Amino acid sequence: MMQARPSMPALQHWVLRITEPPLQPLPPLLEAPKVLVAMQRLVDIIQLVRSPAGGWHRDRPATVENLLPYVTEEACDVLETLEHTLDQWSQHPAEGAESWLSAHLWHNYCLAADFAPQLLWGMARSSYAVMRLLEGVPAQITTAEGEGRTGIVRLAALLHGAMAEQHQVADLVTQHPPEVLLDEAIALQILAGYPMPEPQPTGTVLHTLVQHVRMTTPAVLSFLEGIAVNALAPGHPWQTGTLKLELAFAFYEGSYSPPALPAAEAEDATVTRLKFTDTVWLDAYRTTIIQNHLATLIPQLPAYQNLANAEVPPLTEEVLPTLVKNACEVADLLEQAPPFLDTAETEEGVRLEDLTNWLLWCVSRSAYGVMHLVGGLPCRLLQPGSDWQTGRLRLLLTLKLHTPEGDRYIDLATGQLPEPDVFPLEADVVVQSTTSEWLLHPCLIEHLQKQVMDSILQTLPELQWLIDGTTIELWQPNRQFQAAEAKLMVDFDFRVQH
Repeated sequence: MMQARPSMPALQHWVLRITEPPLQPLPPLLEAPKVLVAMQRLVDIIQLVRSPAGGWHRDRPATVENLLPYVTEEACDVLETLEHTLDQWSQHPAEGAESWLSAHLWHNYCLAADFAPQLLWGMARSSYAVMRLLEGVPAQITTAEGEGRTGIVRLAALLHGAMAEQHQVADLVTQHPPEVLLDEAIALQILAGYPMPEPQPTGTVLHTLVQHVRMTTPAVLSFLEGIAVNALAPGHPWQTGTLKLELAFAFYEGSYSPPALPAAEAEDATVTRLKFTDTVWLDAYRTTIIQNHLATLIPQLPAYQNLANAEVPPLTEEVLPTLVKNACEVADLLEQAPPFLDTAETEEGVRLEDLTNWLLWCVSRSAYGVMHLVGGLPCRLLQPGSDWQTGRLRLLLTLKLHTPEGDRYIDLATGQLPEPDVFPLEADVVVQSTTSEWLLHPCLIEHLQKQVMDSILQTLPELQWLIDGTTIELWQPNRQFQAAEAKLMVDFDFRVQH
């Protein structure tokens, strides 16, 4: 009599070892300023031409064929600078981009659940909008029968494990099989956290998000394409198979209804707003952030990859349509600007809450180790003249607002004033933690501070402008705008475990 094969246990209990190296994306174009300037010029002209201000008729689709005659000169400039850069790199190859996954996940045996935190962070770092969608935002769907329903929609990151004839899938957030997911044909309109003026098929929204993640976080490509692994599940022999990441939407129907918009006077009476007044600073910040994005985005574009991999240079007329199409995609991504760079917000000022939330996400996306420190890590601490203490170490991110009346400090993690017992740690304090690769061995706060700042500014060089500080106008409830200065401060604090 044949013995029945035991059922395959849940994916999080599998032991895995990746058996192939990660896909190596082409490195960022940080050393090719002419390419960045040319692409920024092309993107700017596309944004202008297809806007009402540029005379574009709202009924005329902004297709590549319709746009190309208006941007041919700028597109040719991009193509010329790309070809010149690739010629130089063929003689002096650049190093490939590194994966943000911890090295031990590639080279050692680990549980499938160990991938969840880093893959989720890889998704959340791709954009502020994706991070909001992973948390869940209000939305409305229309069923096949035409019935409208409101509730909360959540972007579900699903990890599939396929071994021989067995298949398991787990939601990276819940670590369990996914709940009922939206069919890709269902019309979806997200009501907050993601720009969507009208309903779109769920599949269309997902396709856009996947392309967004692929372009902004190329290190996730290995999992989106599927990666070979050896796996050992309880009750089963070793097997070979694949791990693959998929995006879907989970919908939770409820009685959500959009909040009534308060009158402008009522909102102004309760909301603190900031207006950045130094136009030179704003232009420099905008240029830095856009060129940094472009440095990452351009190598992921099909037009660039086709040029890089072609044995014979393709004809210009063959490349330009793809290049303009890719530039339109980049323009769409860049339109998700920081709150204070939005045209309307630049004139009216940005809500302090929106700014602090965005800055917290910015710093958290810079490096996986930084993200962990933002949330806080259990650690041991030794100060000169004291004994070892056990507690929680946290990266203290503070927005300092200097006004004629005095200084105001906002803890980005809470949106409030720092608690009275929160103070930055001195440079000669030693910390150690078994939960961070950076702190496995005793480390001076001074050295950790440098490592953290290097990681932040390597990914987000534009934050240096905020760290240096800039002039603003500050509007507080029941007061007029007043001249002030804003500055981002990066320190550490420690809470003793009682």
